[in-house]
Amino acid sequence: MLRIRAATIKDAPLLPAFIRERAEFERELHLCTIEDSNLARDGFGPTPKFRALISEWEGLPTGYALFYGHYTTCSGPGLYLEDLFVRPLAGKVS
Repeated sequence: MLRIRAATIKDAPLLPAFIRERAEFERELHLCTIEDSNLARDGFGPTPKFRALISEWEGLPTGYALFYGHYTTCSGPGLYLEDLFVRPLAGKVS
């Protein structure tokens, strides 16, 4: 069964793994320089700079979405989706 949930501080070690997998898939791993501690601080500290969702299939983490709010003078508040990544599933899904 598919489950999508908000990421928590317990997911702080999982996010860098997903981010590196996405960067490797896009052949941009050499551009991935974020430190794990910075992700934990910036996403789960007192003033989070981003939010994330984690997808799970049968209880195993399969992907993430990382997003943050922004504000433009023409249209006001908005949401920016920075990353969306889903690991390929082995075998068929029934």
